[in-house]
Amino acid sequence: MLKEGGLSVRQIMRVIELEKHVKHGYLSFLEKDVRNLFTKVRKKQDANDAMDLLQYCKIAKEEDCKFQYVFTLDEERKLEHIFWSAAHCIDWYQKYGDVVVFDTTYKINAYQMPFRIFVGVNNHGKTILFGCALLRNETTSTFRWLMKVTYYLII
Repeated sequence: MLKEGGLSVRQIMRVIELEKHVKHGYLSFLEKDVRNLFTKVRKKQDANDAMDLLQYCKIAKEEDCKFQYVFTLDEERKLEHIFWSAAHCIDWYQKYGDVVVFDTTYKINAYQMPFRIFVGVNNHGKTILFGCALLRNETTSTFRWLMKVTYYLII
C-alpha cells in the first residue's frame, strides 16, 4: 500500500520503523530485502497479465455478443497477438468507417509489445476508436494477421 501511495523504499522503511517503534537501522530486514520482495510480487503479477486480459475479453464477449476479440498463442502457449473491439466501437465503424487510420506509433514498454490502434473521425470531427491490438512483433506476417482479423471482425 505504501508503494502504491508513491513512497520510496527508504520512506517505506522509515514508516515501518516508526510503526514498530524500532530505532532507525534496526529492522530485521534491509532495503534490499524490500526491493527483492517488490520485484518478486511484480513478476508474479506480470505472469498473469495476459491471462487477465484474455479473461476480461471472454467476460466482455459473454456480456455483449457484439464485443469482438481474437488472439494467437506461441509455441510456449504465451500470448503472441491480440486484437479487440468493443461493441460501441464496431457500431462507430459501421457509421464512420469510411476512412480508417492505423496508428503504429504507440508502444507498450513494459512488455515490449507494440500497441496498435484503428481510429477514424465522426461527423463532429472527433477522433473515435475502432479497435486495438497488442502485437509481439512488427513483421509482415503479423500485420497480415492483424489486417485479416480486423477485416472479418469489424467489417
